[in-house]
Amino acid sequence: LQILLYREFRKGTLPPGQVGEIPQTGGEGLAQELFGRAKPVGEWSGEDLDRLATGREVQYPDRISVEDLQVHSGEWAVYGVLARNRKGQSAGFSSLIAVRVYPAPAPPGNVSARNAETGVQLSWFAPSRTTSGTPLTSLGPFHVYRSRPSAAARPDEREEWELVGEPENSAWTDTRVEYGQTYRYAVRAVAQYGGDTVEGDASEAVSITPQDIFPPKSPEGLIAVPIPAAFGGPAIALSWQPNAESDLAGYNIYRGELPKPSPRDVGAGDGTGYRKLNATLTAGPAYRDDTVEVGRNYIYRVTAVDRAGNESSPSAEISASVQVDQPPPEGSTAPSPAKRN
Repeated sequence: LQILLYREFRKGTLPPGQVGEIPQTGGEGLAQELFGRAKPVGEWSGEDLDRLATGREVQYPDRISVEDLQVHSGEWAVYGVLARNRKGQSAGFSSLIAVRVYPAPAPPGNVSARNAETGVQLSWFAPSRTTSGTPLTSLGPFHVYRSRPSAAARPDEREEWELVGEPENSAWTDTRVEYGQTYRYAVRAVAQYGGDTVEGDASEAVSITPQDIFPPKSPEGLIAVPIPAAFGGPAIALSWQPNAESDLAGYNIYRGELPKPSPRDVGAGDGTGYRKLNATLTAGPAYRDDTVEVGRNYIYRVTAVDRAGNESSPSAEISASVQVDQPPPEGSTAPSPAKRN
């Protein structure tokens, strides 16, 4: 038994029927016309044929030469399968399949991946020519593919790629990633030939493991309210606008004394700059400092911290003090700030 795969190029139109598939009624005559003198492009017999299980779908990648692409660009490549028994007898060609043939775009070059706050930022160089060396006249959207290698995968396992983006330009950001996970990316260019598109070979793959190194936004709206002894002080109640980050873990509160310490000394442990007041992160946007002394002038700044431990730059500073004869805050009761750490 022998199975032969034939291919021949055809200009013009195909017999009536669905585009790409030639009905058997028109295929018989066309097969004789096309394949009467053609040589097969694929052949299976003997042990090769024995390895194909009965009824199993056979896939064959037909690589068309650069020379054929240059000569037959825009033509139909018509395929037919012929089976012969041991006596060389055949029942004729299968139904025929036809596809348009165009030069594919060359792979994109210099693909790079960068860790960014919004995700993984990819960029690459767009090709200017096809694989057959002809200029690209119309480049369609790029296809970005991603895989996530598994540490448990065997060396012989095929890598599974997923189409995750179709950007028009040679830059794209993948926002659907998880920090600490490793990803591999490859990009394919797509050429436009009228209403037809041809996807080229993949670029070299690039790997990246994005990490959360991006601090939250600095807290805003910091205010300080002195609380005299008559209302449970001396103390200074701080409050600010809550941060909106989804991975916010809490806040740090820093205090210095006038004359004003340098901003670069925020968090300094030598006593010359700002000193952190809280032992653990403060969950909410409020803090009560019960360690103040009457008559001393204090200055405060607050930072936000996310779950990865990234700390924001300090908020705008604010100063406050509790005076000896200071009247209570306006109203009958003092504010109820968060409990001091």
